[in-house]
Amino acid sequence: MNILRLPTYKTNIIGFIIGVAFLLYYLRVSTVLPFTYYDEAMWIGHSYFYDLLLHDRKNPLWESMYSYDQPQLVRYVFGALLYPNYIKEKKVNFSTTYTQFLSNRNLLCNDCIEFSDYLISPKLITEQSFMDNVNKPMFEKTRAIILRVRIFNAVIAALTVVVVYTIGLGVLGMIGGALLAIFYGINGLIITTTLV
Repeated sequence: MNILRLPTYKTNIIGFIIGVAFLLYYLRVSTVLPFTYYDEAMWIGHSYFYDLLLHDRKNPLWESMYSYDQPQLVRYVFGALLYPNYIKEKKVNFSTTYTQFLSNRNLLCNDCIEFSDYLISPKLITEQSFMDNVNKPMFEKTRAIILRVRIFNAVIAALTVVVVYTIGLGVLGMIGGALLAIFYGINGLIITTTLV
């Protein structure tokens, strides 16, 4: 008897429905979660490493603790996600750097970067300033960027639920896999750690 079950047309449809349902759920939840400094502003602020990767691999910031303190892949992905917006802004004002782009959106954190020639008089934001102002009208661009990143995170989170369903399907069958995916997907810890 084969313990592992291969996906069928019916199980693929159920997996698709689970994925779409969780994507819609995560997109809805992502708009009501509070904005955070350490889990969002800092990670997005560190996306300047994507710009360094493209244009300045000899910058002294590569020798700083910020370049090896956390995995760079997420920073590169966030940078790639935000770079088209930066390019649009750069077409209007050619002298704009990526760090200025982040700074103009209150996402270049005081805890994100050391002094470097890479910086052209940016405005750094502190945790206190971010938390005090993030819900005020002047931080609208900040919230828009964070929500854009959350949409990307929601897609990844929904795909993760589908992977859990697929693994559960192989081990527990269709109903067991679906239940495993649902319980995994609605777990509060999973929601806050994947969306924020």
